[in-house]
Amino acid sequence: MDLAHGKQKAQWKDELQIHGGKLGRNVCLFESSQELQTPETLMHHDIVLTTYWEVSNSWPRTEKNLSLALEKQGIDDRMSQHQSWANKNKKARGKLHRVKWYRVRLSFPL
Repeated sequence: MDLAHGKQKAQWKDELQIHGGKLGRNVCLFESSQELQTPETLMHHDIVLTTYWEVSNSWPRTEKNLSLALEKQGIDDRMSQHQSWANKNKKARGKLHRVKWYRVRLSFPL
């Protein structure tokens, strides 16, 4: 998966199709609003181009005081808190977070 600015996605796809050889033939521009793009169909692409916005919106929102709520349950380590929350919210994950990506690449400076 490759993360780029919204306007760059189409340009990256064109560049990959011109210069990417075999990889350039199997590129997907991901937008969550496209219903035909499922986690299963995304896995069949060599490269999926999307935006940071799409990735962040694919992850379920946390409660405001998540850490406090989990500490009350006896979970005080941050990593354990995150893992506990993530396991409970698996079904709420968006399409991009239901795929096991081989590599995620940022195509812009942060």
